[in-house]
Amino acid sequence: MLSRLFGRLCIHATTTTRSRASALSLSPHRHATYTTLTSRIAAMPSVVEARRSSRRSISNATAKTAAALADVSDSDDMSATPPPAPKRKRGRPSAAAAAAAAAAASKAAPSIQSSPGTPDTQHTYEGNTDGDASASFSPTSSALSSPEPEVSSSSPRTAGKSKSKSKSTPTKSNAIVADEPELDSDGEPVRRAKNGRKLPKKKAKKEKVYIIPEVAEYRDFSKEYRPEDIVAQQQRSAGFRGRLGYACLNTVLRTQDPPIFSSRTARLKTIDEKGLDFVKDLARQNTRDIIPMLRWNAEHGIRFMRLSSEIFPFAGHATHGYSPDCAREELAEAGRVARELNHRLTMHPGQFVQLGSPNENVVTASIRDLEVHAAVLDLMGMDQDSVMIIHGGGVYGDRAATLERMRTNIRDKLPEFVRRRLVLENDEIMWAAEELLPVCEEFDIPMVFDFHHDMLRPSAKSPRELMPQLLALFQRRGIKPKFHLSHPRPGSRNLRERRAHADRCMSLPLDLPADADLMIEAKDKEQAVFELFRVYKLFDVPHKALRPPADDISAATSGRRRVLNGSGGTVAEDGGEEPAKLTAQEKESEQVRKSIEHAKKIAAKHGRKWEGPEWIDPNERTGSVLSTAQTIEIMEREAAEIREELGRRSGRSMSEIREEVEDRVEGKDRPGRVKRGAAAAAEKAAMKEEEEGGDDEDERPDATEREVPGEEEGVPYTPKTPPPKKRAAPKKGGRGKQSNGGEVVEKDHAENPKLKVPIIAPSSAENVERVLS
Repeated sequence: MLSRLFGRLCIHATTTTRSRASALSLSPHRHATYTTLTSRIAAMPSVVEARRSSRRSISNATAKTAAALADVSDSDDMSATPPPAPKRKRGRPSAAAAAAAAAAASKAAPSIQSSPGTPDTQHTYEGNTDGDASASFSPTSSALSSPEPEVSSSSPRTAGKSKSKSKSTPTKSNAIVADEPELDSDGEPVRRAKNGRKLPKKKAKKEKVYIIPEVAEYRDFSKEYRPEDIVAQQQRSAGFRGRLGYACLNTVLRTQDPPIFSSRTARLKTIDEKGLDFVKDLARQNTRDIIPMLRWNAEHGIRFMRLSSEIFPFAGHATHGYSPDCAREELAEAGRVARELNHRLTMHPGQFVQLGSPNENVVTASIRDLEVHAAVLDLMGMDQDSVMIIHGGGVYGDRAATLERMRTNIRDKLPEFVRRRLVLENDEIMWAAEELLPVCEEFDIPMVFDFHHDMLRPSAKSPRELMPQLLALFQRRGIKPKFHLSHPRPGSRNLRERRAHADRCMSLPLDLPADADLMIEAKDKEQAVFELFRVYKLFDVPHKALRPPADDISAATSGRRRVLNGSGGTVAEDGGEEPAKLTAQEKESEQVRKSIEHAKKIAAKHGRKWEGPEWIDPNERTGSVLSTAQTIEIMEREAAEIREELGRRSGRSMSEIREEVEDRVEGKDRPGRVKRGAAAAAEKAAMKEEEEGGDDEDERPDATEREVPGEEEGVPYTPKTPPPKKRAAPKKGGRGKQSNGGEVVEKDHAENPKLKVPIIAPSSAENVERVLS
């Protein structure tokens, strides 16, 4: 619209100028100048339109470039982010664009007739379309026509403009680069967001420097055996020939960037929001990460690993379940790599698998979960050595009935491909090894013997006596024998604490066959295997793969780590010591220490002697916890006595026998002791006799001087937990109850009027003094 209006104005001005020039009868020279001016005015609308078409062509080229880059990104599976499209700068176009615009204008410019009385002359416009003063006109023929623009190569001004503009104007040849990534000044790929914005560089992480302590004591597997065991002595003469493995997670690969692990999972809400395909993608990624874990293990001397049960999240779910066949190709490739590296793979379904449950829904869900695990191993093409291990589960108040349900479900409900890979394991609470052996013998199911569980729930036979029967089950099925090993956490004193696994294991069992595979169940995973490699000189582990053990264990943490950052509790990124997080009691103690130091400075400033209390380190007052070796020695002594009592067939339950033996070995005031029956009645009678006798308080031993756990092992112990605040007394005749790890302690308050609070059974060594006082 504007161009039309402008064209009309120019034509009107030209006509007016012509009439005036005719009236003035100009000279020939002035008439030529007048003619040139009128032709340029007439050509201006075409030039304006050419500029606009040039800008539109540049915009179209930019859009085509962006579309082409998007097509390249889609073809590369979005592996690289395309560079942003070049922005169109304001101002005049470049020489090349101006030439194209002028060519279009030459076809659209109207013809201009010469004025009356002047010769018909055709003028050719030579110059740029910007109307520069360097443009020249030359008459060529008798008819005037629209100017034909040509780019002048002889004009230095025009050439300079063309050179400067050509740097910022992209062309089709250099705008689309499919295979060459965008690099920065350092030669590294440029990171861009989805909208094309340039992202900052990732900060390079400082390499952690680990201080690995030397092995305190080297051991020789060939010289560790019982003197009376001649067979073990002969088998161990050639050293350990089995494989040591770890479970599920590699701590080194898990903490690297990007992390490598096979336990990505989701929540049911996420499945509802994102669909089942999202979970299947997680499963495929979990399966792909098995391969680098296997190769890393082989490079570091490990050829035995337990696969995570979370590789396929919710695959056995009743509603959202799916088949592992969705990752068939990934599983086949992982199995091929495992066979190539001679790597043994096993699985251990969770504690929710209960084949002896009286609930049919639980049994159905358990079988569904076992089918998923067995299908994973089958799709990987693993041999018979790749087994899946389950525990006996609960007893549900009737051990014989539970055992019968377990037999029925294994015989009638388990598919053949599941029974082919099923093995049982003794646990530390419900099922000792000899209690599950009848089921194993009936269905030819091997048993994975756990040495740690056997110390907590021993059989009447020792591991040495059970070993021939256990090995015969493996030989009958053609499966390489497999065992489990874990050590108790340092400082553990009762059953609850001793069930927890230590970070690492100190030694191999004396009853372990020399050619068996041993799964190390420890918190430090592959580092626990490396520790045994170094202690027994089984494999020269590279230093870069080692991590230091935790050295921040104290009585306040009951053997647990305070810092769980993969650094062993002490080493920071710069190689220095990293401060551990303080507990509430330690923070309070630190505040007291600072207050005492501040008071001492004030006293010294005024020239007075400090006569207040001195600060005492609570860790020095409490003392260190029992070491793992000391804890294992106590547990073995208790297990030996329990076996002796079981051998007598006294008819008492395992719980009663264990309680009596623990009292005999560790003392009657051991942590977690809950007195029942005759023991409680005897103690009650003794307390009553003591009250009636009227003993002097001075003759009674102080609470801190009484025998407490740890003194028989030579470990000092001073409780630091303050006594609890007094609570309101219950109603007369009422009964107080306190839950303690599943045990309920009851006391009739009417029988003892002086008792104002319910009896609390101690659960750890720190609150023994609370009960004694």
